[in-house]
Amino acid sequence: MFHSRKLAFTDLLAGILLVVNGAKGLSAVHLSRNLDLQFKTAFVLAHWSARP
Repeated sequence: MFHSRKLAFTDLLAGILLVVNGAKGLSAVHLSRNLDLQFKTAFVLAHWSARP
């Protein structure tokens, strides 16, 4: 699951934590601002971590 990702493992976990702990999730814009990422990266991370 975390294999061959360019983003640091701690950043991945922080992003997943932010998305999961949000009452209705977290927008990619807020995620990109909180983790200092590009919007595209935050968008992919938000949709990747929200999978069932």
